[in-house]
Amino acid sequence: MSRFPWGEEDPAGWLRDLALTADEIGFDGLALMDHLIQIPQVDRAWEPIPEPWVTLGMLAGLDTNLRLGTLVSPITFREPGIIAKTVATLDALEQWPCLLRTGRRLVAAGASGVRPGLPGDRQRLDQLQVCIETLRALWAPGTKAYHGRYVHLPETTCYPRPVSDVPIIVGGSGERRTLRIVAEQADGCNLPSDQTALQTKIDILHRHCAAVDRDPESVGDHRPRICR
Repeated sequence: MSRFPWGEEDPAGWLRDLALTADEIGFDGLALMDHLIQIPQVDRAWEPIPEPWVTLGMLAGLDTNLRLGTLVSPITFREPGIIAKTVATLDALEQWPCLLRTGRRLVAAGASGVRPGLPGDRQRLDQLQVCIETLRALWAPGTKAYHGRYVHLPETTCYPRPVSDVPIIVGGSGERRTLRIVAEQADGCNLPSDQTALQTKIDILHRHCAAVDRDPESVGDHRPRICR
């Protein structure tokens, strides 16, 4: 969802009707953009674009089978611990109580575009790697210290934990670095829809997977799993 022409009277009703209709006609999921102001490719800067995680909290309370998430949340907007807490809380509140999980929550993280005051490409991609590793560490069982490749944490106390395995989707398709990060750390990525460009990106992603000894078929596999 990128445009929100809900008028002034009932924004929640507009969102509710859209989500229920999407579920009824067979959509698998619903993702929100994450921008501080509306982007020029979509609409005027003064048109509404709601904070996505607050909005997803409202949508999570609806009786649907939609997968919910963002596409994408820039890692320059929030610290990794805040992202971990936000996603885990939504997952726990929406699904409680249950024993078997359908994996409805997803989080898409992106390095975000270059804007004044933001770090350069290399720094932001470094931050993306730190963010992904931090999320996985904070969502893992236990509260022990964590010493990984990109981050070291004295403890990993972060409750509630997600009830399901939350897929981490990288927003971006940079061939040298971004797709390498996908192969090393992520569960999937969003790619261009043009058939020629799509196949090129997939081929490059598969080469990165081979370089890190990962089965490329595991990228984008978000089937239901049983909770811990």
